[in-house]
This record gives sequence, C-alpha cells and structure tokens, in this order.
Amino acid sequence: MESTAYQNLPISFVTTDMQGKVLHFNPWASQLLNVEVNEFIQTYFFEEDARVLIETMQSSELIFGEVLRFECSHDSVLHMRCTSIREGNHLTWMFEHVSDLVSLKERLDSLKVLPRTFGHEINNFLTVIGSAAESIQTESSNDWVREDAESILIMTQRAATLTRQFMSLGRKSLLPREVVDVHHLVLTHQESLQRLLGVDSLSIQCTEESTQVFASEWGLRNTLIHMAMAFQYATVNVHIDVELINYHFANKVIGQPAGEYVMVTFCEEHFDYTTETILSTRFLASLNSHELQGLWEGVTRFRGGLCTHRLSNKSKAVTIFLPWVRMQPIG
Repeated sequence: MESTAYQNLPISFVTTDMQGKVLHFNPWASQLLNVEVNEFIQTYFFEEDARVLIETMQSSELIFGEVLRFECSHDSVLHMRCTSIREGNHLTWMFEHVSDLVSLKERLDSLKVLPRTFGHEINNFLTVIGSAAESIQTESSNDWVREDAESILIMTQRAATLTRQFMSLGRKSLLPREVVDVHHLVLTHQESLQRLLGVDSLSIQCTEESTQVFASEWGLRNTLIHMAMAFQYATVNVHIDVELINYHFANKVIGQPAGEYVMVTFCEEHFDYTTETILSTRFLASLNSHELQGLWEGVTRFRGGLCTHRLSNKSKAVTIFLPWVRMQPIG
C-alpha cells in the first residue's frame, strides 16, 4: 500500500476497487484481519454486515464509524469500527478493533428482543408508509411536499435495512464471492439450457452493456437450470435488462430494497418485450410450486427476488431480480 500519514497508526487500512476486490492493505490489516489481495472484502464479514459493504459499493453513501462483525480463523469474531472513503475508482476502508468495547453475547441478546415475526410486521408497516410517500412524491406539484415525501422515503428505506439486520442475527456470511455477468453466463450455457428445455433454439435478448451481479458462477448456473426446468418443452424467450425498481414494487412484489436490478425473464412463446411490460403485468400470488422452489432458494442467496406473472397474451413468465453491480471503469 502507498505510504500515507496513517501508516503507523493502529488502524487497519484496506483499499479495494468498486466491486470490493482487495488491492492493497497496510501492515496492521495484514496482522489483524488476514485479508488477501484479489479476494473480495465482503466475504470476510457476517452476512448482514457484508451487505453494508455491498450497499456502500452500489451507492454514493459511505460508511462512517459503523461497527461490523469480521470473521476470523477458528470461528472467532472481531468487532471492527468501519469508515470508508472513496477516491476515484477506489475505496479505502479503515477498520479499528473495538471488540474489547463490545460484548458479542450482550449485543446479540439485546438485538434478539425483536423476533423475526415482529420484523415482518414492521416491514409491512414500512411498505405502506413508503408506498404512500412514493404516491405523494409522484402526484404532488408542490416542491416542499415532494421534498418531504423524498425524506420519508429515505428514512423508510434505512429503517427497512435495519429491520432486515435484526431479523438475520447470528448468520455467518453466505454471500457469493465473485462478480458474474448474467448475460455472458446465459450465452455460455445456452446449449445446456436448450437441452433442458427440449428445444433446438433459444432466443436471448439483452441490450445492456453490463449485467453484473454478486453471485457464485456455479450457484447462478443452477438458478438458470431451475428456470429452464419450470418451462420444459415450451418455446421460451429470455430477456435480460437492468432496471431501477421503485420502493413500492420492490417491497410489495419481490420483498427486496428499492434500487437497480438485473432482471432475467423467461417467458413462453414469442412476445414483443419491454421492461415496462414485465413491470406492469399481472403477478401470480403463488411462488411455492415444486418447480420454482429451488429457484426461489437460489435467488434469495444472491439477495435477489422472484415473481411469476402472466403477459397480455396469457403466456407464463418468470422474472428474477438480482442487485446490479456497477461495471468497473477502465483505466
């Protein structure tokens, strides 16, 4: 790591690219964190805390002084006070060891006061509040009313993130370790998907330059296999887009935070497809059918969502939503 004024301070510095890949680290980080160059920094953290890092990379809001749980060898856990700074296309993460100030048992016990069932109820309340604020922001012509509605949306999204953290205490990181381009993966396994579908050809449409997500290539391939199995012996078109999903749709339909998602849609027969068509069609309530169960489990591991729906010509369609990762700038 390049020499800085902080090199001799007992703080761990780690520099990554905008996807989390470790580029440099100082001696303190080497001794305390056991990180490695070219590994993804988010894989070292508990799942819910790693999401904080990923959300930082996917937005312009940086971390300041937040305590995160870092997984070390022999199942030990360190509490690290994290602050991040963006410099061009790089992120510098500063970690201060504060485990002596935080009792893991006391922290988890206090957070478990909010059971998972209560978390679902709170999320339902937040969905109603967020949807109402979104409607006010869209329909009002008064500038100060629109600003207030935007503030409500921001606070509601933060509250939803905190609630999800409460609901997932103690789970170690199951987050995928690599950045995968969905379109490239579909093209790579096109012949295999055709064999599973029992067809001679498969129409794949994608107009996006970047369709990157955090996933394991193996896991995402299995997800595509489950998609194909749900449409066996049908003429299928595959559509891949990146779309900004609003708060109301994200929470009510796919149960995920608002933001930009890579949308992968399998639909029966030929259809004149647009993103607006998928987002406005009638969604089916049941997601628990046998052929979709494996698909649902795979998508949720990648922090994604799933919905089944009917298009205007009554044909069946399934769309998975995976959080989009910015393409790393060249140079």
